[in-house]
Amino acid sequence: MLRLAILLALLLPALLSAQELYRWTDEQGRTHFGDRPPQDQAPEQFQLKTQPLLGQDDEVRQRYERLERLRSGEQQKQQEEEQIRQAEAQQRRQKMAPLCAQAKRDLKALSGRVVYIDENGEGRDVSLEQVAADQKKLSQWIAENCTE
Repeated sequence: MLRLAILLALLLPALLSAQELYRWTDEQGRTHFGDRPPQDQAPEQFQLKTQPLLGQDDEVRQRYERLERLRSGEQQKQQEEEQIRQAEAQQRRQKMAPLCAQAKRDLKALSGRVVYIDENGEGRDVSLEQVAADQKKLSQWIAENCTE
């Protein structure tokens, strides 16, 4: 009985500090638990709710409650930050939409017969290499700025 009490006393801090726990089943059908997900398969993630053991004083209970408040506050902060990131991404997409549409039209135009117009309004022929380089540059810009 004394060994069990010592074992629980040693394991309790580790359990309280563990934030994420994963469960998965291997090829032989055995269920495993761990604090890191396996490399080769998608685990099921769950939150381990720990409660103070019977007979522990109020200080331990208060620490546990404080830890739970900190965890919930951290999760709320992460959710708010994610909402802000999503709103910023949406604003950027709206701002870039007309530019992306124009770039896509220009790229489509470069696939046909191309005549470049200079500053004087006069047309000049360009080499196929120049057109290919412009297509590549425009495609890269679209890939970097027009993700959907």
